[in-house]
Amino acid sequence: MIRTIFFLVGFFLAVSGLVSQAQDHGITNRSETIQMVNGKPYYFHAVLQGQTLYSIARAYGVSIDEIVAENPDLESGLNYDQIIRIPADTQEKEEDRREKKLDEVEVEDGFIRHKVQRRETLFGISRQYNVPMEEILFHNPDARSGLQVRQVLKIPVFVEEDDTYLHYTVSAGETEYGISRQFGISIDQLRALNPAVAAEGLKEGQRIRLPAPNSEKGLPERVPPRDGYIFLPPEITEKPGEKIDPDCFEPELKDHYHVALLIPLFLEELTGHDTIPELPLDHRSFSFIEYYKGVLMALDSVKKEGGDFTLHVYDVSRDLTKAREVIRTPEFQDMDLIIGPFHRETLSFVAGYGLRNNIPVVSPLLDDNRQIRGFPNLFQATPSLEAQLEDLSKFVSRNYPDQNIFIVHNNQPGAVELIAGFKEDLMGEVGYIRHFNDSLNLARIDGYFFNGTLVGNRRTNVLVVNDSILQHRLPSHTETGLQQVHRWQPPSNVKEVIYDSLKVEGILEKMDENKKNVLITLISGEPFVSSYLRALAEQLDTFDITIFGIPQWQDYETLEVDYLQNLNVHIFTPEFYDYQSFHIQDFVLNYRNLFDTEPGEYAFKGAQTAYFFFNALQKFGSGFSRCINAMDAPRYDQPFDFQRTMGNENGWENRHTRIFHYQDFRKKDVRTPVMTAKESRKAKESLSGDR
Repeated sequence: MIRTIFFLVGFFLAVSGLVSQAQDHGITNRSETIQMVNGKPYYFHAVLQGQTLYSIARAYGVSIDEIVAENPDLESGLNYDQIIRIPADTQEKEEDRREKKLDEVEVEDGFIRHKVQRRETLFGISRQYNVPMEEILFHNPDARSGLQVRQVLKIPVFVEEDDTYLHYTVSAGETEYGISRQFGISIDQLRALNPAVAAEGLKEGQRIRLPAPNSEKGLPERVPPRDGYIFLPPEITEKPGEKIDPDCFEPELKDHYHVALLIPLFLEELTGHDTIPELPLDHRSFSFIEYYKGVLMALDSVKKEGGDFTLHVYDVSRDLTKAREVIRTPEFQDMDLIIGPFHRETLSFVAGYGLRNNIPVVSPLLDDNRQIRGFPNLFQATPSLEAQLEDLSKFVSRNYPDQNIFIVHNNQPGAVELIAGFKEDLMGEVGYIRHFNDSLNLARIDGYFFNGTLVGNRRTNVLVVNDSILQHRLPSHTETGLQQVHRWQPPSNVKEVIYDSLKVEGILEKMDENKKNVLITLISGEPFVSSYLRALAEQLDTFDITIFGIPQWQDYETLEVDYLQNLNVHIFTPEFYDYQSFHIQDFVLNYRNLFDTEPGEYAFKGAQTAYFFFNALQKFGSGFSRCINAMDAPRYDQPFDFQRTMGNENGWENRHTRIFHYQDFRKKDVRTPVMTAKESRKAKESLSGDR
């Protein structure tokens, strides 16, 4: 028998230095309002960070020379927050241009073939043909990576036939089932009229055809809606604002499921010896053993709950040869779920196999959301850095909307775009919350417009409406920070400090003695963090300070605990395991009993990921991806919230992240609910009974 050596694996998922692939800045704040100045029409454009004269000129369909001629100061360069004039007299009226363009084109098979010209944008083409951008991208998936000159786009043509069809625009959260009941047709009829829906499902903003009232042309007899045709069992609950596929109420289930675990074990380094070689504890053959043990514990749990599973384990790392050998084995095509591979080189290959054979694939550890592009069957279990920063912006805006907020960074190469995106998100979130709070305060006085009114010790311009203001919902992750900034007044309490050039003095001169100073510090490096915390701790007699740090900080061993507590340091992270939680304590005890050692981060991750997907198979079968909205909503002890962040043609990303802070000399999840003594006692009794 091979004696297995167990050890604690230190696993760091965060990207060092916040490195992220740069992305082009689009013009999302294009003005649509023409204003007259000295008898000439202009658009007034507010320059946002990252925009260039070239991109602005393309957005408005004019030349750079025309813009510079109207704004002579641009000869010395373009500045952030600058307002520039865009000549509008060179453009035809939008409706005239659209009608002229449609008269010149030929329609074939329900599509216009549009050849992309220089300076054309997706936004402009969308307005030109009056077709939503998402609808164009649906029929031209290559355009998602950007338009190319002379690229031919298929533009769907919606022919208005008032006596035969209605044309309906799909709203967020709508389902085929809901629309079919609303218009009194079957789902099959809906799909027959809309092949794109049959192929890819509904998408927000998509235009679909529906039978017009009193028209039965080419359609079988309608099925009238039936009240009470379907009901919501208590064990299935919807996430807020989302709909559940009706197939999830009566899923097709199997008696037995097969799951493949493609995990790097490097077994070839243990073979070819007369005796088992003595390997150092840091040898790579042991790197993922803990994850495998966590999967085994999850498998044991679902079997106790009545699930019938067979786990097939394959040794696959970066070597494509191994991956090819695995998928050629006779039993592999019968898999209901594939977990792994763990490396990018082989993950795409296996995900492609799963896509062709309708098998869901789980990426266990990679945190780059580019991996899910083109693979609608792929689930990214670890949230990306973008998702973590988005969650951070929401947390800060909701907890410190009126405080003095800093974004501290060094403009690190490779992270500029990521930091700029975070700043836009944060400003949008804070701006919205401040506007929302102002509206609630002013709503006590009904129906007036206040200009410069003092609310909460600051002046505001708010249109006060009646109680409908209370129905506003907070913006979701689908609305970008730029859109929110444009929609709500940009907040003045969000500041930016380039630490390399300004040092601590640059922060201190902007601090406020009468407010909490919230420092979001996007810089890594243990020596830097140690010095940074020490310098700020010296200011605690004067300023109230709260600091947010990046995931790497939790691994630094030389940081003074007193600094972490006194400065109220928070850290955002993709994973966090609170050893004061009864769920974690129970897992640790069971792990010790089974394996005679302590679990590490990979063990927790393996157990939680495998249990989630085993449970999904057991409840909803191999088509569980349609029922993600029916799974338990993310909680502090259930770390998954899968969403299609890039559209239905791409995969699922886990958006559930964690934020913890240092309190009472331990790490505490800021979202963990506080238990009463009675609840605590019941939880302990329940876990003791399970063992």
